[in-house]
Amino acid sequence: MKKKISIGLLLLIVLVAMYFLFVPTKIANQLDYPPTAEGGFSVPELSPEKTALAGQKIEMQQSATNTRLQDMQHTYSQLQDSRKRLKGRLAKLKASLWNLDLPGEHVAGINNGLAQAVMLLKNPPLRGAFRDEAAINKEIRKLDAAHQKLDNIEELISKTKGLQSAKKDPIIELTN
Repeated sequence: MKKKISIGLLLLIVLVAMYFLFVPTKIANQLDYPPTAEGGFSVPELSPEKTALAGQKIEMQQSATNTRLQDMQHTYSQLQDSRKRLKGRLAKLKASLWNLDLPGEHVAGINNGLAQAVMLLKNPPLRGAFRDEAAINKEIRKLDAAHQKLDNIEELISKTKGLQSAKKDPIIELTN
């Protein structure tokens, strides 16, 4: 008996909810706009001053949006240039690291620096992912930090190559 009563109440609640969801009402229209002679509702007209102010406000918003978009596009183009430079530097470092014997203490740092730079380039956020210029500048700062790490790696590589060439030079002189 209790089960039948609870099912009946549930069906009644569902039917009432469906009535309020799907039956249109004119109450909102009646409150907002006065009725016309034809039985419909008229939309009040704005005064010329209010229309002019609304037009000026829209123009100001559009110009501000256009300026913001142009600034973001300019900053994003800087971000793309930085990504291209980072990608090129990674390719050059890969070529310079080929067949190079590095001391064991520096291998982990080089590997970590290169992995972080690759991760910045792997799935880069596109222009639509940024909310404003500050977010794009934050990404540029990340790339600048990666460039700084690559500078340190290049310096270490040049030192290592200098040491290896110094070791090889006396052998070459002895054989000649």
